[in-house]
Amino acid sequence: MKKELILIRHGHSEWQAGTTRDRNSHLTGQGIREAGRLYNTLSAYANLADFHIISSPLHRAVETCRLALSRARFSSVYFDRSFREASFHVRGGLSLPEDFYPEADGKVSSEYQDFKAGIKSALADVLAAHDRVVIFTHGGVIKTILRLHCGSDSFCTQIDNCSVTHFVKNDEAWLLQRVNHRC
Repeated sequence: MKKELILIRHGHSEWQAGTTRDRNSHLTGQGIREAGRLYNTLSAYANLADFHIISSPLHRAVETCRLALSRARFSSVYFDRSFREASFHVRGGLSLPEDFYPEADGKVSSEYQDFKAGIKSALADVLAAHDRVVIFTHGGVIKTILRLHCGSDSFCTQIDNCSVTHFVKNDEAWLLQRVNHRC
């Protein structure tokens, strides 16, 4: 059976814009437009009728989810605190390499280790219960899932607003199909 995991980062937020220090901020006008464009293109990217849809309960993720989905699909969204953004700057909890070919040193903060363990546990539960999953979430969560997939806390990438990161499992192997895709 084919399994899929689609991760969608929220639109541009007031916190990103620097207009608030509240990490549970709302979308900006730009974020609203980004989520509106996602509504117009996401249905062509994947038939979401076949997916279990989850959202972080933080305002910016919920607003992105609400704007990107039809009313009927949004009414079936499950809100899961496990996929909310960290309460700390994730990159600050890592020891990122200066070299292009990093040596894994495993030095990460205990705060990040706890955050990563929570995401790993929640994701394992969701993927055991559902074959096809979409999660509206945050950049730190998506980057952590990418680190879990590649087995290295030295991996870091930019995750754009309203971008899609898509994993597919065929023949017992999980493949990263897209990262930062603007559909």
